[in-house]
Amino acid sequence: MIVCKTNEAHAEIKSKFQERDLDKIYHTVVVGKPKKGKDVIVNYVMRHPKSHLPKMVVTNDTVKGKKCITEYSVLKCWKIKSQFFTLLEIKLHTGRTHQIRVTMAALGHPVAGDVLYHKNASKQNTNGLCLLARRLAFEHPFPPPPESIITDNRNKEQLEAKGTKDGLLSFEANYPAGYQQFLDHLDKNGEFIRLEEEIEF
Repeated sequence: MIVCKTNEAHAEIKSKFQERDLDKIYHTVVVGKPKKGKDVIVNYVMRHPKSHLPKMVVTNDTVKGKKCITEYSVLKCWKIKSQFFTLLEIKLHTGRTHQIRVTMAALGHPVAGDVLYHKNASKQNTNGLCLLARRLAFEHPFPPPPESIITDNRNKEQLEAKGTKDGLLSFEANYPAGYQQFLDHLDKNGEFIRLEEEIEF
């Protein structure tokens, strides 16, 4: 959550979000092991025609569907027994409903803990959806930036400013407790997969 002190600042920040003139980075754990270490996925999504839930689906219909562009890179990969899990860093170039969740599910790598897009998600013991808006960076509308505190009320985790060089504000969120516990579980019990040997870059 970003809190602006003036209407002018609010208008500038709102414009940045609408024009995507900022860097918003997500971290997510997905099921499986992507074939590529990094990639840009371009597809079209639309509301699922047969679901009563707010669910999206990838479509070949470029008229009804909305174009979405998703860029990812692999951070870590684990193997537990015969199951792979991969931590991805994701940047969105468009802003569609459930964009990360529906895109990764369509690739065969649903977000861990996502009961809406993965029927076996409840068996993964992830303590919730493994998807987090990890970093946010944007130019202050009226530099030099004043001292400020931004708080993520969803998890009561305080976002810590990492730098304000040249008017650039950058913030990073901690992993929620359940998400961190799952990462710790993977580190402790999983076999770490060497990316340069197992995944094509």
